[in-house]
Amino acid sequence: MLWYKAWLETRWRALFLLTIILFVVAQIHSHSKTANATVTLLHGLEFIWIVNAMSLAGSGIRTDSPFRVLKGIQGSMYFTLSLPMSRLRLLATRAAFGLFEIAAVIIIGCCIAGLAAPELRAQVTLADAIGYAVATFLSCSAVFGISTMFATFLDQQWQIFASMFAIFGGSWIVSQITGSHFDLLPAMSTASPLETHVMPWAAVSASVGICVTCLLAAWQIEKVRQY
Repeated sequence: MLWYKAWLETRWRALFLLTIILFVVAQIHSHSKTANATVTLLHGLEFIWIVNAMSLAGSGIRTDSPFRVLKGIQGSMYFTLSLPMSRLRLLATRAAFGLFEIAAVIIIGCCIAGLAAPELRAQVTLADAIGYAVATFLSCSAVFGISTMFATFLDQQWQIFASMFAIFGGSWIVSQITGSHFDLLPAMSTASPLETHVMPWAAVSASVGICVTCLLAAWQIEKVRQY
């Protein structure tokens, strides 16, 4: 039931994001004569992957509205909390479903790009495409973890602002200190396997570490929070 409830809350967001991806790919295809299709695609989808990770996941045990930002606690969340299960299981189930949806949108989005843009297929091998999807998902896991942690103690509107500030502010700080090696944003664009033909292991490892750390912090917060 928890999986079905999470699906009902996020299905329209997933459809909306896939529509945006289709629009971006169509624009790239129409301008492919004047711009490199791979580079344009990377820069066009990088921000969408981040929005995808924040909108399809990161609500923790809270109930969110599909298209409007809520302030305070949505009423049906009390029903969810009353179910005979621990908060850890509830949070873990929602997190697992969120990661599954993020992966599904990335895979479908990449397939749409490959089918709709023949010039992209001519430039990209299957191995590089798979590497790009894996690197993007692992990089998005950091966004997912940060957003989930903020969801445990912030309203939805402030969760979005805080997540964006942490992601882009943290990315800028990391890039100034270490360059692009540990920066998750280039791992989804210019440092991705589509461009370098090498998996950005430093960036994706750091992203997975951030995700695990933030999820553990979210669990500790949910254990002691009073609703």
